[in-house]
Amino acid sequence: MAQIHVYLLGGFRVVVRGQTLGDEVWHRRKARQLFKILLTHRNRWATKEELVELLWPESDPDSASTNLRSVMHALRRALDVPQANGSAATLLADRDSVWLRSDAQMWVDADEFERVLEQADAAVDPAPLLRRADELYAGEYLPEDVYEDWSVERRERLKEAWTTLRFQLARYWDERGDPDAAATSLRELLRADPCDEQAARELMRLLTRHGRRSEAVRVYQALVRALRDDLDVEPSEITTVLFESELPHAPVKLPVDGAGAAHAARQPHHLPPQPGALIGRAAELNAATSQIVRDDVRLLTLVGAGGCGKTRLALEVGTSVRDEFARGVWFVDLSAARSPDQIVFAIGRELEVAQPLDGQSYFRRLSEAIGQDEVLLILDNFEQVLDGGFLVADLLSACPKLKIIVTSREALHLRWEHEFPVAPLAGPPPSSTSIEAIASSPAVSLFVQRAQAIKPDWRLSQSNAPAVSRLCLRLDCLPLAIELAAARIKLFEPEAMLARLEQRFDLLTVASRDVPERHQALRLAIDWSHQLLSDDERAAFRRAAVFAGGWTLDAAVRVIADPSVPSTDVLTTMQALVDKNLLRVAFQNDGEPRFSMLETIRDFAHAELTTSGELAIQQRRQADWCVQVAEKAEAELSGPNPAPWFDQLEREHDNFRAALRWCFDQGDGLTGMRLATALGYFWEVHGYLQEAHRWLELASQDRTGVSAAVRARACGAAGHVAFLRGDYYSARTLLTESLSLSREAGTAQVTMQALINLALVAMSELDYARADEFLQESRAIASNLGDERSLAASLNLLGQVALHTRRLADAHSLLQDSLHLRRAQGDGWGTARALCDLGQVLDAEGDDTSARALHAEALTIWRDLADMWGVAYALEGLAMTFATRSPEMAVRLLAVATCARQRVGIRALPAREANLHAIQHTCAGVLGEAAFSAAWSRGCQAELDSTIDEVLASNADR
Repeated sequence: MAQIHVYLLGGFRVVVRGQTLGDEVWHRRKARQLFKILLTHRNRWATKEELVELLWPESDPDSASTNLRSVMHALRRALDVPQANGSAATLLADRDSVWLRSDAQMWVDADEFERVLEQADAAVDPAPLLRRADELYAGEYLPEDVYEDWSVERRERLKEAWTTLRFQLARYWDERGDPDAAATSLRELLRADPCDEQAARELMRLLTRHGRRSEAVRVYQALVRALRDDLDVEPSEITTVLFESELPHAPVKLPVDGAGAAHAARQPHHLPPQPGALIGRAAELNAATSQIVRDDVRLLTLVGAGGCGKTRLALEVGTSVRDEFARGVWFVDLSAARSPDQIVFAIGRELEVAQPLDGQSYFRRLSEAIGQDEVLLILDNFEQVLDGGFLVADLLSACPKLKIIVTSREALHLRWEHEFPVAPLAGPPPSSTSIEAIASSPAVSLFVQRAQAIKPDWRLSQSNAPAVSRLCLRLDCLPLAIELAAARIKLFEPEAMLARLEQRFDLLTVASRDVPERHQALRLAIDWSHQLLSDDERAAFRRAAVFAGGWTLDAAVRVIADPSVPSTDVLTTMQALVDKNLLRVAFQNDGEPRFSMLETIRDFAHAELTTSGELAIQQRRQADWCVQVAEKAEAELSGPNPAPWFDQLEREHDNFRAALRWCFDQGDGLTGMRLATALGYFWEVHGYLQEAHRWLELASQDRTGVSAAVRARACGAAGHVAFLRGDYYSARTLLTESLSLSREAGTAQVTMQALINLALVAMSELDYARADEFLQESRAIASNLGDERSLAASLNLLGQVALHTRRLADAHSLLQDSLHLRRAQGDGWGTARALCDLGQVLDAEGDDTSARALHAEALTIWRDLADMWGVAYALEGLAMTFATRSPEMAVRLLAVATCARQRVGIRALPAREANLHAIQHTCAGVLGEAAFSAAWSRGCQAELDSTIDEVLASNADR
């Protein structure tokens, strides 16, 4: 137990054997400073020369050296505590250096804070550790030494860690339904730094989501004051965009108490927040809600013109009935879909259903994932993919408790379908001039709501009410058209809006006689807003139509803007389009804005882009940007922190699909090949193997104007995907071509990867001699290149070859070398793989105890990485070690692993499958058929996390 407790966070304090050291002990101030410096640099020695420079910079060397010896003596007396080894020397020194004993019985709060955070990073449930770390952080590091250069680096590092911790705690409490605790966590950041804009934005979003709009506004106002008073600056544009675009429109939610609150918190729902209260739809809401909860209604299609409010009504219905669906209500946006198969992928992405890798159709995987669960899907913008209606019918047939709400401009014409027409809002009496009659109209109420959200002091009056009435009627009372008009309230009074709309309407009627009248009204509203844009805003608006699924500010800079335009100007333009309701903005986890368009508005913008003659240019720029994003992310996916890069690729997936379609449709094989190849690993990890197969097959077949080096990479990626899908013939063909092309191009890295993948194919076909040849060559190339990651992979597979050919000593040595390299690289996935494979060798050598320990360590790593294939691999290895010791446990683990494998769709290699079947046969012989079946059933029904906890605890107790 530590006998010295040192507190550096929030102020300096030292407690020795329960007694706080007072000023009388620190009779020399420099002794206290020396101790602080050594604690700040505790992981390394401090030279006497640098200590003298820090403590007595103005003194001559001889005097300073004498002073240092005296101060060291005073410090030793203050910390004179006997150590476990009998020494009392907490402070050590030689001729040149001074340091604190690494084994001293000393506890330091700052060190403990960092240690607990490291444990939290590796923990399955980090919350208790995060709270413990938060308790430890009592304030800034050594605040009394804030101007000392030696303390700055650690102070900033610790404060940054605490800031990250506070954001983590806020997310943790918010996800668990405790917004007050989440808000407290963020307010602590603002108390520490009132100018922390990120903390203010997160707190504003949190409060807005929970209907506490006035509090969010006060947070913004306090931030503005702090920035002006302390820094003499205004809030950043990102903060202003958030305040002006989201806060004014946020709904005020009524609190639910008692059992109702608990019940609501248990119901999962995945519905985007909506601006403002729903207006004028009470009757439709009640009718649609009553229909969707009827036993005989499985498919409800909300049909109506673009902009009439179908999506908003569907979301409100979903919110109203969410307690009826135990597995939740899920919103699926199909606006980016262009083919029927993308319907299934979009649904699966929202439900987080992994795609199969064993040839099973994704539709079957999705229907099995929903199964007998009570689920409500809201499929929005279905008019994009009407040909895919049969998939909706098939999904309803396969999932007996599934219900679906569709929004579409046309009906699906399915036997399941119950059509629900959605009309525009009720308008005011055409001839009425009474403000009371006009104000009672839902259409006018919506105009007032949206206008006041933008200009809070605007009011409906006796003088402007007739113009608002005629304006709403002229726009056919379409909600989207009314919102677009109201967005101009800062520039035009209703009378001026009406006059300008009348002029535009005459032009549109002449130009668009084949467009239905109601669609003309919507196009009128969009076109009128469009005509009021500046030239730069119009250009940005039409160019943005090239994106699918949204875009970031960086994408806007690279694709939409002219290269010479500063990014600040681009953000200003984007914000202007948001203000005019032509764009929507949301904020990503990193606080950056992400822009998108309603599909109706995107159709208009796309037409403008086509008319302008810029369509092909913008599609080219978008494709080039996609390649840049994908190739940059590809280089980071195998690094120490791949999660943010995977998230980015997932967010941009619809853009990648659009770019790939354009590339292969336009015959630009080079760009398509580069993009598809860069996305290969992302597709593999995120379970998009069927999609990867389609695009990479196209890429590998294209030979027009593509260099051997680029084609080698494409064939290699396509071959690896074919291997994962179990198509070994295609895999061998593609990888052989990749090997030949890479040798021709002299790209050693690609050659090495092709050899490793060919070895995997050979192992799958039990041709271990051929696998060994491939791996020996890849090993030599990796050594020559100094590529330790690839060298470790080659050694790992060579170890597996040795294991399967019963050369256990060689396998042991090779896998030990691989494990050492992978640990040194910080490669978590590779370390876990080497641990499991070495565990198999130890098990074969008869050391099942050590084998279990290695498999358990790998299992912990893979669970933290959320790698389902790896979890299954480790559980199978553990089952092998339990086969003779506890066959019932072995069977349960095999069943759990089998279910985990089925979730990702990856089969084991044939040799491993044979081993697993042999273990099952052995255990069945020991247990008997009935006991074996019971154990297997328990494993299939067990929760994965609880099984992992059980087996890890069992291993720890040995």
